[in-house]
Amino acid sequence: MPNVTIKLENNQPLTAGGQDLNIMITGKQPKGGQSINLSGLTLGVSTKWSDFISGNSAQTISFDYMDSGRLYYGYGNMNDAPEGSTDQPVPYWGRYYGVIEFAYVPGDDGIYLDITDVNLVAMPLSITGTTSNGMPFKLGYKTSADDMRTALITNNINHGSGCVVKKWNNKPPAAGDLAAVITCRSGNQKVVSPTAGTYRCYNYSFDSYIDSLCKDKTPIIIVSDAGTDSGETVTFTGSFTTGDNVIELTGSNGDTLNIPATVGGDPNFSNGIIYQCDGGKVSYNGHLIAQNYKPGTNSPLTADQVIYSNSTTRNIFIGMNEGRFVPSTTQIAANEYANWATMKPWPGTEGSQYAKYVYENCNAYGYPYADKFLSALVIAEISDPTNNPIVISSCPNNKPCNYGGTNPSGTITSNYLLTIGPDSVSNMGDVKIESADGTLLTIIKPNQAGTYSGNIPTTSGWNKILFSTPNKYILYQTSPTPQVIAQDGSGATAIDCLYVGDPSVLKPGWQIGFTQNPTTGKYTLGLGDHLKWNDKASSPAIPS
Repeated sequence: MPNVTIKLENNQPLTAGGQDLNIMITGKQPKGGQSINLSGLTLGVSTKWSDFISGNSAQTISFDYMDSGRLYYGYGNMNDAPEGSTDQPVPYWGRYYGVIEFAYVPGDDGIYLDITDVNLVAMPLSITGTTSNGMPFKLGYKTSADDMRTALITNNINHGSGCVVKKWNNKPPAAGDLAAVITCRSGNQKVVSPTAGTYRCYNYSFDSYIDSLCKDKTPIIIVSDAGTDSGETVTFTGSFTTGDNVIELTGSNGDTLNIPATVGGDPNFSNGIIYQCDGGKVSYNGHLIAQNYKPGTNSPLTADQVIYSNSTTRNIFIGMNEGRFVPSTTQIAANEYANWATMKPWPGTEGSQYAKYVYENCNAYGYPYADKFLSALVIAEISDPTNNPIVISSCPNNKPCNYGGTNPSGTITSNYLLTIGPDSVSNMGDVKIESADGTLLTIIKPNQAGTYSGNIPTTSGWNKILFSTPNKYILYQTSPTPQVIAQDGSGATAIDCLYVGDPSVLKPGWQIGFTQNPTTGKYTLGLGDHLKWNDKASSPAIPS
């Protein structure tokens, strides 16, 4: 039996402009002999919606494995692609469509899912289900797709540069003829994102932003991904500069990473390169290589150095897209990658305005590699497709649809960490965090080692940390001062709700609280090993 089952639904008209609604699934063939075992659709084949539901009353697709899969909803034959492209829709072709991205490898925590508006805002799609840590989620649109397109066209497109609305003429676009707004064969309109050919159509530029960062020689602290050989990350420290290099960095391992302003006369910080986090060149340990470098047999860099170069450069462009960097030599906290998870993206007016608008109005990706801090990606539970199905649906063009807020997956990023040591799982179960009014905020599950570790939300009031049942909880707050209440408030003879050590020995008076790391400033609430709930005590009262 296939491992993953997804239900497909539709809220679009079945035909538009004389074209039928189609769906198509694509994905990489597995490595190492695994089987995709796809049912419900044929891989890479565009299928009419009416044909899909005929004989498939459950409206489901199933598969065992899928590497970099995509599900398309669109009008017309999705295989009818322009000359020179793969057999799937592309932004400039005359198709009105939307895209869901996903990936699943047996043994993963769940299936990875997201909506992508990286290339265009067109047919709106949504996803609902349950995350791998038990939280219900929904990904969708806060604003209707029609209203999003109208706002983007009105406020974001530079019509004076020749980027007018074009009606598709059933021919591939001529060189240099790449409009940002296209009327499709179905009659629907779509907005193409600031990809390589259309960044000139958008009425914002990164030039003045970068100039101000360079003028102030703004400091940067950027962290790389972990190397596969060493298993370690590298912290690169440096600044923007006023010289030939826009950015100069030195890693904690001694490596150097510089990003020139131009290479061979070509700009290295164009809107298109920054938006795509790809396309320019960097100097790593003196070797000039492409962004997202793919080494050959004679690579001048080690495998780990390739990871450090690619990921660090992408993280810099993530910061530029999200307007993270602040022109200052003193506000280093704003320019430090490790702090961005706890900070609001686009704090000012800088960055990709297309991506910002997408982020503010839907749960889709607005530019590549945006999963670092924007919560657009979820890991969905796949074990119960009957009671907790994953549902992918096309949405109406003129209505909001299944918007999940700025944290749709329930995954918390904060400066506060909860940890519980081993030998507590049988007593504690899943640890849930609720607000005082009972709103579920997040769930922290034990890992394979039987310990717990997860971020807990920052709020202005008291939250409950629940163990096993609604009646077993302690309280914490993060503001105005981090504080924990683990006693029931009955006075000097009070016995703590929780105790540690030998489960046969109660330890009255055990004090718990947050400890702050003096280097990072982050707080940890560590509850010890062998944790057990004390049934002789009551949960503490919420302070008035």
